[in-house]
Amino acid sequence: MKRHDNNPVSPVCLALADNSYRRKEFRTRTVLTDKSGRKVVCKFASSEEAVDFLKAIIVREKANAEYLKEHFDVLCGEFKGDHIEYEYLPYPSLNEGIASAFRENRCGEADNLLEVYVRKLRALNISYAWPGEFLSMVSQDGATNRHAEIECLSRGVLDLTPRNILVDASRCVVVDNEWSFDFPVPVAFVLFRAIREIVKGLQGEIRRCTTRARPAVGIVVRNLRTCYFPEGWIKYITDSQLSLAEMLRWEMGFQRYTTGVSGGTVGRVKTNPRIKTHFSMWRLGNEYGITGTARRVLRKAPLVPRLVRFVEDRRLHSQK
Repeated sequence: MKRHDNNPVSPVCLALADNSYRRKEFRTRTVLTDKSGRKVVCKFASSEEAVDFLKAIIVREKANAEYLKEHFDVLCGEFKGDHIEYEYLPYPSLNEGIASAFRENRCGEADNLLEVYVRKLRALNISYAWPGEFLSMVSQDGATNRHAEIECLSRGVLDLTPRNILVDASRCVVVDNEWSFDFPVPVAFVLFRAIREIVKGLQGEIRRCTTRARPAVGIVVRNLRTCYFPEGWIKYITDSQLSLAEMLRWEMGFQRYTTGVSGGTVGRVKTNPRIKTHFSMWRLGNEYGITGTARRVLRKAPLVPRLVRFVEDRRLHSQK
């Protein structure tokens, strides 16, 4: 671990995040280390081009603290030499709470935790606006077909997701404020990317908890794998003005904005979503059955994964 002369940190560090896949101007590295007998989290710029981005995070944290103050606390850092230093908070994230509830078959509790998040998000200052700055950032061609006002968060806190919310009793603390903006962003999109992030990471748990009383719906397909959402969660990502395909395209645009890479895929919306009430243990234990077997075979075939991504990308762009 490199030592930084202005503010040396302990050579014994635990890497928490290394965003070397991003565009140079957005690359950061986060470590947990010991400093003067206490644990601290340090965030560094991983390139010369990212120094301004690192400094901007401090400004964004303060703005977010003001915007979120009645519903969330915000962990703000202090700029020290060449890095931002944060207090280490040993609390589980809201996402970990939801995951734990699923693993222990406490699905009602998982639902309640998500409902708390949705309620808090919708309690923030909301405006009805045409999010032009947001769309110019995430739209691939810069064009759009309409100019209707959309329900927006007044501040663009795109990463206000359960993964970045630590829970200390009744207190919710927001961490990792890198991706927040001074312009409005659609409420539906923030909810969509938050819930999609949860279900992507908890597919095994969600499938094991799927029953007749608690069905799941296959909505998104990515790399031949269907992502199932608990049926009761669909209401949170359904919007009368915005389609799921449109929000997936925005997610793709945002990923390309941060990474500069145009070859990735976020998948596509399933044309005929299937409702499942049961997943067999054989399917769970074999990477989800026949499709999982096909996917493992295709991984070994040169160019096939790239072709799959290309087809999914084209299908997504053709969906309304």
